Amino acid sequence: MSELNPFKIAQHQLDEAAKIMGLEPAVHELLRWPLRELHVTLAVRMDDGTTKIFHGFRVQYNDSRGPTKGGIRFFPTETIDTVRALAAWMTWKTAVVDIPLGGGKGGIICNPKELSMGELERLSRAYIRAVGHFIGEETDVPAPDVYTTPQIMAWMMDEYSVMRGYNVPGVITGKPLALGGSAGRGDATARGGMFTIREAAKLLGIDLAKAVQTVGVSRGGDTPLDALSGQLSTRGKAIELQNLAASSGSLSATGQVSVSATQQLGGRVNVDLGGAVGVPLLVGGTVDEPEVSLTAGAKIGAALGTVLMPGVGTGAGATVGGKIGEGLNKLFGK
Repeated sequence: MSELNPFKIAQHQLDEAAKIMGLEPAVHELLRWPLRELHVTLAVRMDDGTTKIFHGFRVQYNDSRGPTKGGIRFFPTETIDTVRALAAWMTWKTAVVDIPLGGGKGGIICNPKELSMGELERLSRAYIRAVGHFIGEETDVPAPDVYTTPQIMAWMMDEYSVMRGYNVPGVITGKPLALGGSAGRGDATARGGMFTIREAAKLLGIDLAKAVQTVGVSRGGDTPLDALSGQLSTRGKAIELQNLAASSGSLSATGQVSVSATQQLGGRVNVDLGGAVGVPLLVGGTVDEPEVSLTAGAKIGAALGTVLMPGVGTGAGATVGGKIGEGLNKLFGK
């Protein structure tokens, strides 16, 4: 099966909508392509004294309704087609909700997890120096996206302000509150995810109100467990549940979960609601008081309680929960 191209998907979606709308052919063709895109090559000094070359992009898809708007992504497998597609979807989104903005997007091919704070700052500033003539508060306003943070936005705003010779807080959004950022921006994406899950559950006929409060390896509840598989391994006084796969009715989950020596939970799982919605979740809290949140940080609490690992330690899954509990007891000597 050939690899999916996100930009071709975006173009296909537009083509389908254009047919339904009876869109004028010239307008349709114009909207199939970005108005402008910039490819940049960045030389960044690393902590060991060497210089590493990075490649980045900025796409201004369409500015008919106003300045283009869209995030900057730091990702190892970033591609120009991904950036083009996301810029296109930003164009549709701002138009659909009638915001006077166009669509844009940017990205750098890099793995931020492998970079020190100093290297990350130098990379962020190098990117802005390269695209600074291309963006602006009245032309193209970047924002955070995958693996870019308020701190990175602050560095970028500062670098742009240095280039202009005065402070320009409006050139970028998602900044720290102290630099003019917006309250609620941090969990806005997660909040949207919560709304999406709620509406998807309605469409699929899943009653989230009946979900029990317990998650992870805690006890209680009555959700039956259909299947649970994975490998249990130990690292010192910690437990790792690797290649976890659990299901209960129309709910299923896969991922990795660990239990530390202090019984702190940690990990990430992907939940499938009825085979239609993939929801990435973070596992936190403790064995006694587990917590589940969307990966962007918003808590979803009891409403998705059993979705994480349906039935583990609950109802028919009590046996599995007991086995994990026994493993904990032996490991910690309790």
